[in-house]
Amino acid sequence: MAEGQPVLFARVWRLVSSPEDVPALRPVSGPPPLFPEQPAPPMAGAFAGGYIEATEWRFREGESWDSRGPGAGWARPRIPLIAGEAGSPLTRALIVADSSWAVGFELDYTTRLVMNTDLTVSLHRDPASEWMCVRTAWAASPRGSGLAAGQLDDEHGDCGRILQTILIARR
Repeated sequence: MAEGQPVLFARVWRLVSSPEDVPALRPVSGPPPLFPEQPAPPMAGAFAGGYIEATEWRFREGESWDSRGPGAGWARPRIPLIAGEAGSPLTRALIVADSSWAVGFELDYTTRLVMNTDLTVSLHRDPASEWMCVRTAWAASPRGSGLAAGQLDDEHGDCGRILQTILIARR
């Protein structure tokens, strides 16, 4: 709290697992294969330290943060969220999910101010691997805001969805 004012609000729901006889429903295709190892992808004008440096990202050949249009990237944190604690697949998924909006940049963030203002992650199963794939597309309209909608996959396939509201303004 800053001078008695809330600065962050978080809500987490954890539901009991569904019965084993529930069929696996898969409305979308599986993720692309894990992209090959590559140097850190560029992000024009961004501070490359901190979060960007602490997470290993792999994009399709020829793509990076600076690519426009719906995007896909595989990622894994390089360091644990809490020093000295082993990260879980769930923790890794949430760390990576926060970048969904940037994976799918469809507006030039160097000429407009674009900022994610929230994060909603809904999982239909627990993530179960080191690498997470984020596939994201944007929607935006004049006199409105942006919306980044993403799918979250692990190395075993679809495990959830990501939704982020995007502030879009003039610089």
